[in-house]
Amino acid sequence: MLRAVCLGLIVLTRLATAQELPGVEVFDEPDEMTEGTNVRFESAVVRAKSGLLLRVAIGKHEIFVAPPDPSSLEWIAVGAKVDVQGTLQRTPTAQQARLVYAMGPVEARRLARTRFYVDAWSVSAVD
Repeated sequence: MLRAVCLGLIVLTRLATAQELPGVEVFDEPDEMTEGTNVRFESAVVRAKSGLLLRVAIGKHEIFVAPPDPSSLEWIAVGAKVDVQGTLQRTPTAQQARLVYAMGPVEARRLARTRFYVDAWSVSAVD
């Protein structure tokens, strides 16, 4: 019982102290890139769409984004600018990415080689 209470307090403390890192700051501070970190990217450029994921560029950096509604990918063009808000998650293996995100083998390997992707709760086009 005590262990469950302690674990609950740790989780609540982490949630209460969680901060949202904007844009390039995430990449400038590699120690801040941890699983569960909330991030916000404004005017990220869509470089590619692969299966159920987007690959976006923020400055000279790229990261994969899983939108909350995969059908929204139909309305987002490569080259478009998007605002993204979400949480960093560890990337799956290439085989898992092919199955879960319906990716081709090349992009699945590319995803598997990165540390994190963004599990987005908001992806919106910028006018």
